Amino acid sequence: MTPHPLRQGGFRLLFIGRTVSTLGDAAVPAALAIAVTRATGSAAALALVLGCAMVPRLLLLPVGGVVGDRFDPRLVALTTDLVRALAQLLVGLELLGEQPGLAHIAAASAVGGIASAFAMPTASPLVATTVRGELRLRANALLGTATGGARLAGPALAGLLVYTAGPGWAFVLDGASFLLSAALLTRLRIDHVPGEPRSLRRDLAEGWSEVRSRDWYWTSLIAHGVWNGASAVQLTLGPLVAHTRLGGDGAWVALTQAGAVGLLAGSLIAARLRPRRPVLAGNLALALYGLPLLALALPAPVPLAVAAQTVAMAGLGFLNPVWETVVQQDFPAGTLARVTSYDWLLSLAAAPLGYALAPLASDAWGDRVPLLAAAGLDICLVDTGLTAAAGHELLPLPELAEATGASVHEVVRLESVAETVTAGAEAWPAAVAEALATAAAGAVAVKSVLAYRHGLAAPAERPDRTAVVAAAGAHLRGGSGRLTDPVLLHHVLWTAVDVCAGLGLPLQLHTGFGDPDLTLHRADPSLLTDFVRAAEPSGVPLVLLHGYPYHRQAAWLAQAFPTVYTDLGLTASYTGPRVAAVLGEMLELAPFGKLLFSTDAYGLPELYLVGTCQFRHGLRAVLAGWQADGACAAADAERVARQIAAGNALRLYAL
Repeated sequence: MTPHPLRQGGFRLLFIGRTVSTLGDAAVPAALAIAVTRATGSAAALALVLGCAMVPRLLLLPVGGVVGDRFDPRLVALTTDLVRALAQLLVGLELLGEQPGLAHIAAASAVGGIASAFAMPTASPLVATTVRGELRLRANALLGTATGGARLAGPALAGLLVYTAGPGWAFVLDGASFLLSAALLTRLRIDHVPGEPRSLRRDLAEGWSEVRSRDWYWTSLIAHGVWNGASAVQLTLGPLVAHTRLGGDGAWVALTQAGAVGLLAGSLIAARLRPRRPVLAGNLALALYGLPLLALALPAPVPLAVAAQTVAMAGLGFLNPVWETVVQQDFPAGTLARVTSYDWLLSLAAAPLGYALAPLASDAWGDRVPLLAAAGLDICLVDTGLTAAAGHELLPLPELAEATGASVHEVVRLESVAETVTAGAEAWPAAVAEALATAAAGAVAVKSVLAYRHGLAAPAERPDRTAVVAAAGAHLRGGSGRLTDPVLLHHVLWTAVDVCAGLGLPLQLHTGFGDPDLTLHRADPSLLTDFVRAAEPSGVPLVLLHGYPYHRQAAWLAQAFPTVYTDLGLTASYTGPRVAAVLGEMLELAPFGKLLFSTDAYGLPELYLVGTCQFRHGLRAVLAGWQADGACAAADAERVARQIAAGNALRLYAL
């Protein structure tokens, strides 16, 4: 039977000390906000105090990593606990006085920030030296559970202290918790082999070399930084959204507490699961953070937003112990503090950017726009046949370009253009061709939603003109409107082939799943086979959008016919954790040069962010698996990623 990590005396001491100090730390943010606001009445004063702690922490984290590797991490942690205890006790005494001075509080916060820069990199080496390899996941999960419990209890403890004894006592409690942690560390014994004396620059370079040597590590750090930036956006704009759209401040309190519950639950789950690919599983769990962002932007009902926050933070709670365990097992012991210091640095550095930029973007464009920018899209191709969503008009193309910071281009929807033509029945075919040519002159593609209107079983032959004129007459007598007659639909499809051939444009076709007004089996792209074969001499590229659950059929058409391409589209957003499996199935047949990425996002900025994050996670997982199996080299994987993410679209749409 595998022993419990807490039966190991060294880890037990570490666990108790970390749990107590984390609980003390969790009570401080709320107490600090209340204390500084009471003393100064200024949000700028609070920002100053927070900045005094954050800036030195960020600047000195890499140095802290060097110190943690060069010296005994136990002694480093013990020393920093004593320094932080002193800093928090001084702040507490200052707040308990008659007139607390902002300068004194800011200086003590700066000292605490410096100490934390040296303390944080020691956490992972201490676990690695007190727990055997097979027990580390469970040990890290226990520490994560303690952190979740502290975050759940900390605000309540802060409230109790603030309103019964004063905010200064929260800092006194935190200082006492660091003293207890330091006392426990004096009893801890670990084996440490000092590194050979070298320059600080060389030690920093060696740590960074370890980071760069593992693609899974540095790419994950970028993802973690994006998460922290998005979290800062939520923390900045979320309280305002809750206050103005969700019924009051109580909604934000509920979201905060739900996040703590989720963090605790995720840590408990991590202790029981053993994913075959832990880094991938953890990063996919982290992507669940898109759910509360989406809930706040809609805004969703409070219970749904609370549930989304719980699930998202459970993803973080699951990632943390899994990630720590993999890092502790994969990196040499003598570099662990430096490696984790770079992890902390890249993760934490994104948060100030989110804090600073979110309010500016919100003031300029509203609280939804920062999420559009977070998607990181360079170019957006927009189907202008869709003009509204959920009763709200969509942004015009120039405003969307300003909001996203991307280059925006139009895709003309074929059926929407045809529905505007009111010429007589005899003139209708020529009028449709003229209207489409005019509309598409400045566009990058034409798109058909034939799958919605009748299905994709388009005949290889062009409809007879007599039948088209008769159908046009019936359509016009019926008051025009939505185009549903199969004869007219097939006629305008072939008209689009002619126009696209003349303008050198691709023709997009919706395939696979979509809205409820679509009959799914009629959207199977293989139904287009005869049409594809007949249209091939025109040379017009046909782009099959979405495809799911017929994505393998779309991939086969792209492999079999030189003019056919396939685009993942909204499949990435809807298949969730299975996006890697779907991408892998598409790449079974689809040539690397004929698979494209898009989000199919509209309306909600979160859809742009979720679509891009899902695609990146899925493609990274597929390519990492190929490399692990020896199917391709890292350089080949990078080339394929560049092709699918952007290169193929740039070439196909002549961008």
